[in-house]
Amino acid sequence: MRIHVAKLVVIAVIGAGMTSFAGAEPVKFDALVTQKEAIRLDFADASKHFFLLVLREGKSESQGALAGTAVQEYGAHDIVPGVGGEPHGYLEFTKGD
Repeated sequence: MRIHVAKLVVIAVIGAGMTSFAGAEPVKFDALVTQKEAIRLDFADASKHFFLLVLREGKSESQGALAGTAVQEYGAHDIVPGVGGEPHGYLEFTKGD
């Protein structure tokens, strides 16, 4: 599975406990991730509705600050096939240095 995020806003921390959105730049990245863990709950009706908790890991193939970083996705996906869904979660980027 490939994650493609068109815009990710990076919040700059200035001083002790103060945050500023001024100067925050959108960041584009691509990452090829594989599923490491999953918990799936299937609803017992004809809707094929299911809820999925996932942990996916991979590496960012972007340029700039996220280049070569490890990526972990922690996701919660509420899906009704053929109708729609509500994916939620967050990404964690880690760099060796």
